[in-house]
Amino acid sequence: MKRKAALLLSVSLFAWACQKTSDAEPDVLITQEQLDAATLLNASSDQHITGTPFGHRDNDSTRFLIRDITSNIPAGASIKAGSIIAIKAYENQNGTRGKMVLCDVMVKQQSGYNSKGGDFEYVRIKFNNSTDYSTHPYGILPERSQTELRGKDLIIAPESCVSCHSKAGKNRFTFSRN
Repeated sequence: MKRKAALLLSVSLFAWACQKTSDAEPDVLITQEQLDAATLLNASSDQHITGTPFGHRDNDSTRFLIRDITSNIPAGASIKAGSIIAIKAYENQNGTRGKMVLCDVMVKQQSGYNSKGGDFEYVRIKFNNSTDYSTHPYGILPERSQTELRGKDLIIAPESCVSCHSKAGKNRFTFSRN
């Protein structure tokens, strides 16, 4: 009986030690190649977005930029670990796309990575004149150690990524018109 109790205690402690915490490192570390390949368009309505169609915020990004959304998720598929959503933002020059300004990327991680942020890793990639955008359409993926550009939440004045995306409803953390 004591042996059974000790075995059960050992198994329980092992299972507890293996649980992911909210401080867990991401399980999915996307590569530059995976980001470059995330070019699926899921709906024509997710291109040339201006203003704030979801009424969730009104900042410089929504007032002055044109945004396009692409991903590695086929239309109709669910978002699961490894899913990449990329939002490219361009200068709005009289209703047409000007120079790309930045790209924001969301990478879906395993459950437990970031429950307050929908288990997404948030990445900001600023435009760089030396980047070949024909090869790297979203720019160069920052190193994992660049926590001001990559992590569980990024402060994009005046709000953070999570504070905005948590308003998407139903704990989805993504906005969609479909």
